Amino acid sequence: MIVFTLSYFCGCQQSVSDGKEGMPEWALGQLPTIRMEIGGVAVEIEVAIFPREQQQGLMYRESMPENHGMLFVYDEPRYLSFWMKNTKIPLSIAFIRQDGVISNIEKMKPHTGPMNPTESYVSKYECVYALEMNEGWFERHGIKAGDVIHFPKEEIERIRNR
Repeated sequence: MIVFTLSYFCGCQQSVSDGKEGMPEWALGQLPTIRMEIGGVAVEIEVAIFPREQQQGLMYRESMPENHGMLFVYDEPRYLSFWMKNTKIPLSIAFIRQDGVISNIEKMKPHTGPMNPTESYVSKYECVYALEMNEGWFERHGIKAGDVIHFPKEEIERIRNR
């Protein structure tokens, strides 16, 4: 099983003037986004494709707008496991198979991590996507395991090739 971890990279430039001491400069910026509909709701999704982006995820963020999220994209299907190290906001995560079918949705508590291994959130099947939204977002919009999400694959490829 592949374990996805959120971790801090040492040696990156740090910001000292904006109250985010110790946070890498590249973590302050937003990732490329795609706009799409999920369950009839217009959403704006940041796309994390590269390992550094995926490892940073939504760490250190104080909030996230209601219909915004982050999509983690993997090259090959695998069992995915997430924790919430340095993540301040409660999230829900949908693990999504290659065919777009939602494997499972989990609610994730802030600041859980490797010191408490029971607080890992794992896909039930091999997946190529993980979509993080504010906690309860999927439930509020009637989206559940077994539903299908169609991602704009051309846009994701454009982001991959940037």
